[in-house]
Amino acid sequence: MSSKMLYEAIALVRAGRNDDARLVIFEIIRNEPQNEMAWMWLAETLSSNVDRMKVLLACMKENPNSKIAQMAIDKMKNKMGTAILQMDTENPFTEGSTFDPLAPQRTGHTGAIIGFDGSFILSEVPDFKEVIDLRSPGSSSGAFFAGSVPSESSEEPIIVLPSSSVESEYTENIIPEAIVEPDLEIGEESFEREESFEREEPVEREELIEREEPVELEFEPDLSDLFRDERSEEAVEENADEDEEEEFDLSRIISTPALTEDDELIDLEELSPEELGFVDDASELASAENSNLNALFEDEELVEDRVLESSAKKYNVKRKKQERRMLYFIGGMFLLIGVLCITAIGLIYSRSSGTALIGVPTLTLIPTEIVLPSATEPLPPTQTATLSPTATPTATATATPLVYLSEDAIVPESANTLVLRLRQNLTGEFYPSLDGNLVAVVDGNTIQLWSAATGNLRYTLLGHTAAVTDVVFSPDGNLLVSGSSDFTVRVWNTQTGALTKTFALDADAINRIYGDRTRQYPRRVSVDISPDGGTVAAGGFGFVNVLDVPSGLVRGSFILNDETLARVTTDVVVLQGFEVKFNENGWVLSAAMSKMLVGLDSLDATPLYQYDLGPLARVTYDANRIHMVEADAGGIILRKLETGEILNGFGGRKVKPNQAAPDYTVSENWQVLGIEADGENVSVQLSVWDIADDNNLINFDGICTGTDCRPPAFAIAPEGNWIAVETESDGVTALKVVDLVSLAEVHSFSGLAAPINGINFSPDGKLVAALDGGSIVHVWDIEIGIERAAIQTEALTDVSFSRDGAFLFAWNTKSIQVWSQPIEPPSGAFPGLDSVALDEYLKDQSANVQCQPGGVLTHQNLMAQQCNLDAATFTLSTVYTYDADRYVFQVESNLVMKFEAQLDQAAITAINYVAGVPYEDAKVAEVQSWITENIATLTPDTRKETSFGSLGFVISLTEDGYKLMIQIPAS
Repeated sequence: MSSKMLYEAIALVRAGRNDDARLVIFEIIRNEPQNEMAWMWLAETLSSNVDRMKVLLACMKENPNSKIAQMAIDKMKNKMGTAILQMDTENPFTEGSTFDPLAPQRTGHTGAIIGFDGSFILSEVPDFKEVIDLRSPGSSSGAFFAGSVPSESSEEPIIVLPSSSVESEYTENIIPEAIVEPDLEIGEESFEREESFEREEPVEREELIEREEPVELEFEPDLSDLFRDERSEEAVEENADEDEEEEFDLSRIISTPALTEDDELIDLEELSPEELGFVDDASELASAENSNLNALFEDEELVEDRVLESSAKKYNVKRKKQERRMLYFIGGMFLLIGVLCITAIGLIYSRSSGTALIGVPTLTLIPTEIVLPSATEPLPPTQTATLSPTATPTATATATPLVYLSEDAIVPESANTLVLRLRQNLTGEFYPSLDGNLVAVVDGNTIQLWSAATGNLRYTLLGHTAAVTDVVFSPDGNLLVSGSSDFTVRVWNTQTGALTKTFALDADAINRIYGDRTRQYPRRVSVDISPDGGTVAAGGFGFVNVLDVPSGLVRGSFILNDETLARVTTDVVVLQGFEVKFNENGWVLSAAMSKMLVGLDSLDATPLYQYDLGPLARVTYDANRIHMVEADAGGIILRKLETGEILNGFGGRKVKPNQAAPDYTVSENWQVLGIEADGENVSVQLSVWDIADDNNLINFDGICTGTDCRPPAFAIAPEGNWIAVETESDGVTALKVVDLVSLAEVHSFSGLAAPINGINFSPDGKLVAALDGGSIVHVWDIEIGIERAAIQTEALTDVSFSRDGAFLFAWNTKSIQVWSQPIEPPSGAFPGLDSVALDEYLKDQSANVQCQPGGVLTHQNLMAQQCNLDAATFTLSTVYTYDADRYVFQVESNLVMKFEAQLDQAAITAINYVAGVPYEDAKVAEVQSWITENIATLTPDTRKETSFGSLGFVISLTEDGYKLMIQIPAS
């Protein structure tokens, strides 16, 4: 019904019968306050810019999210300029006052509109005389206003009568008492007029209402360019009479296609600004429409099919053009994707033919269709609307960058020359980069970024106001993402140490979840970064945020409601918030928390899958971003990260302390699984399975002390072809290596102290390292079965190679140590001499040596360290400088001997420390002979100089005693 009435009103406006059109529009707005089109056409019937602006503001009040109303208001503001500052503020209708408190001496010759909240939308309107109260709905379609209309000579205030359909409660709350007093006499003429409106059809309203010419305003600017350009001068001259009152032509906003009475109105939110008429250059459209309207004005029937059919044809032509352009675009994108895929496959093939790849995940170019699980109930999270990111996700999936075997990877031949690069105490967790070159050490709310290659502290990252709970590096190592219990996520540049982005997590969700003081939820925030580095995910207890790195905006949020939170916390002893992980192409984000596993679209956090978990279940993600493991009491389930699909399940040890999940390890290629299980010979054993064939390959007995048994320590080679297992026989602990293809024992390494705490294979599978109970790191050559290195550590408990094979890590909860192969000295450094070797050499000379770091020579990018030795008869002070790789470039030593002191053996030893370093020009015997000959000939303030090769020697007699200065410059 409202559509039919609105079409009728539009036809009346176009015919210049604004008074009749207003009556119809008022009725529509009473019944449908959110009808944006009705408000727009109501403004079209008014002659004053100020009145039009007030109607648009009233429309915006009823439709706060209306795009078309906001655009119309912005255009009107530009049109009015400073005139908008002179708009009067309408006051609400109050008891005992006239309809316009600002104009108590109303003449009755102007109209007013009272809004739904009782305030005036318009007052003193010259375009009509009636007082329209939108709060009082008419009794039928013919009752366009609820108030009586006084004659032109009436001097009495206009009184609005409530409709008989309004309930008494509405009357008491909305209508002032002065209006509903029984003493008021209401003329029968008013009711008769209303009844006549109810009886007659809408098309006959023109017979009841006389059209009045609008009152000319003192300032009435032309608004015809509010939604279109100015008509051309020729069109203005030809249609001057017809266009005189059509300055604010909202027909340009809504281009009406061929509609009938049964059609529905166009949804304004689906129209583009160009389709709505908000364009800067629309002269051709305006000219064409003017010609159509001029033809319409000559015809009595303005809403005929032939008129609307013309607009429909233009709309269809435009739509078809857009569809063709879209088809061309989609075809071009598919062609580009195909070219990129072929190029990527060629590059991977060429790279793999020359270099061994470690941990190569399957490249997914186009994600497969995700089958939503039907076993669980639909997820009831609150979806949070967010701003659209400026960066559009790429159409082609980006595979996780591969970590190749480093050129400096530890090889069997050089394993016996491993050099300690980093030794650092820990107060919290540490996080190595994917290739192991950088190590992030958490200390409260700060992060220390260390270089594993040099052992130097690169940067201290400050900014979090609470404890850092998680850290992750981007695959290329250039970015570091940190999450904190202050509920912020920060993105850092590892090359400069600069903070590049800061994200504050969803405040509404955090306040709602953590505002419940009756529950203590974990405040850990986990983070992950997509393989392309463009998206960051953050998970807390009950919420996940997807963050866009380039724009700094929130892409989407996944938030559990209170009912779901109550369900997931039931029967859970140790609560866990969402742990997040992107899949290999970054399209899917998996998140797991207590009793829940979900998969989300990384574009806007839309749920893709959901699985319920047990109260004790925990999900861990593999580094390949393809698989995940759900571990629960009694067994584990292997799943695909992208879809949540179950690959296989394996039973483990049925009963463990605290109902913990069984220990397990999966090979890097996800072909072999080792899991703790109930034993056949003893209470517990290690069972090894072929995952694809679901075949139990071999079992190993547990390590028992009396009746107390535990599973043996073990590790599986990256390719799943070998397994290294701790064994014990007659009190002798050994490490056994078994070929999982032939199931034959390959090697058995003995001489280890029990128990073995950690075992790990190198990425190429050529070395295996184990940390025994005596804190010794053993490194064996698998191919020939010999031990290559044995390194004593300080009570460390675990060991692992970096993914690129260049570093060997060993750690416990209090410290970490990192080793690598010797690095070739740079040009200009002492051959083979680094600061560590020099420092150790110096300390061996005397227990009284004290060393302390010196300044940094920024212009040379060199660091300095000074060491002092105070003896009874002399003092030796040595300063040496070294680069970021800790290679020594310069040494300067000052030996001061007290008066009457002899160049005894202690002083000579001190000199030997400097002159005897592994340097090609060192001539220790010649130096000692020269000093002995010249020291007795010195007089005060005299000096003797000489050189041996590039070594410089200066000896002098000062107030403090004999002074010998030795300079070893860079070669």
